[in-house]
Amino acid sequence: WEDELFVDGCGWWCTVEDAKWDVTASSTLQGKQHLNYLADNIYDSSRHNSWVEGVDGAGIGEYLELSQQYLCYEGDSDGGRLGEICVVTGYADTKKLWEENNRVKTLLMYMDNKPYAYLELKDTIQPQYFDVWEDNGYQLIPSQEINLKFEIVDVYEGTKYDDTAITFLNVEFKKGH
Repeated sequence: WEDELFVDGCGWWCTVEDAKWDVTASSTLQGKQHLNYLADNIYDSSRHNSWVEGVDGAGIGEYLELSQQYLCYEGDSDGGRLGEICVVTGYADTKKLWEENNRVKTLLMYMDNKPYAYLELKDTIQPQYFDVWEDNGYQLIPSQEINLKFEIVDVYEGTKYDDTAITFLNVEFKKGH
């Protein structure tokens, strides 16, 4: 967790390079001075920025929504499948801030607005990887719109703040062949 860019590729993309998920949040903590806690922070691969929910209490029920059009390389028309999910829970800027803020213990993942899987996270500042797609037969079609939602179900309590943060959350693709 000490590296500036601690997430060194959580898998690899079949999609067009530089494609990012469109991210929205159910709420966001109001930033102070030069700090912001926007949903887009989950993609900058820096431990210095996080999304922080913005409601009173631990943020149970708050969520991030991700959407993206699945685009394959030119000539790759056989689609693909969703791959690995990588999560860094908590505000991982420093070990102290990580301990002071709530960290996600359980995320409920929705696919196309339907509950799909529970992600049970360990209380660690390190990246955690999930492959919830194995053998499910869900095949992506080129140009398909993918919509995912990650809802906070349970948290590890921070020592100082009752705000729940996610530093990094990414879903990647695997080739279809």
